[in-house]
Amino acid sequence: MATLDDLRERLWETAKHTLFCSKEHYFASLEGWEIVEGAYGVRVSKGPAFHWLPCGRLNKSAIRDCIQPLIDQYGYAETITVDARQKRFNEKIGFVRIGEIEDETIYRITTLRV
Repeated sequence: MATLDDLRERLWETAKHTLFCSKEHYFASLEGWEIVEGAYGVRVSKGPAFHWLPCGRLNKSAIRDCIQPLIDQYGYAETITVDARQKRFNEKIGFVRIGEIEDETIYRITTLRV
């Protein structure tokens, strides 16, 4: 298993090309978020809100293992998406659009369809 520092580095390497902040600011923004590694990749969550960095082939089991624990604990899970392909995927597995902020779409799910 990777250390918390390893996971933060992996998240930074994936996100740094789309962010307009320093590595230090990014790491500071992760304070208060739970970072969990599983067979599905890395999930960053705070309450029902989450971001997910998948690893390997995406399958139904990985989707359930990442998202279902949040639904079980909070009754729902939420995520924010900007990518059109990701939006289609979210809706396919059961997420519902609940809002928008500029080019970001906020999604909520109460029941997975996988």
